[in-house]
Amino acid sequence: MDWSDKVVLITGASSGIGRGLAVELACRGAKLGLMARGAAAQKAIGAAVGGRRSTDPPVSIVPSPALLEVAQEIEEKTSSQNGTAAQRTLLLPADVRDAKALRAAADRLREEFGKIDVLIAKV
Repeated sequence: MDWSDKVVLITGASSGIGRGLAVELACRGAKLGLMARGAAAQKAIGAAVGGRRSTDPPVSIVPSPALLEVAQEIEEKTSSQNGTAAQRTLLLPADVRDAKALRAAADRLREEFGKIDVLIAKV
């Protein structure tokens, strides 16, 4: 499947299958919305993937340092592709237990990339 024109929202992107899918889909050229709890971790990832801005979280939530590692791995594995990982990745600090935050994250991703083709919801 050609992922180069697909926009994928991944919840729980900081670890496990969410992390693995984020890295794999980035390598296949997908545009990603990486959602996880933690504004501090999201801002650190933004710096790691070329200074990409992240949205402010609707609520204060606990940082997830593992997201920094995800962003670094994506950057390393996609550095030879057209466009940087920062241009194809939007960091969305949100807790899926908060419906308002989840809606805001999805709206932000659609605003940036125009659509959402795939939702991967790690529970």
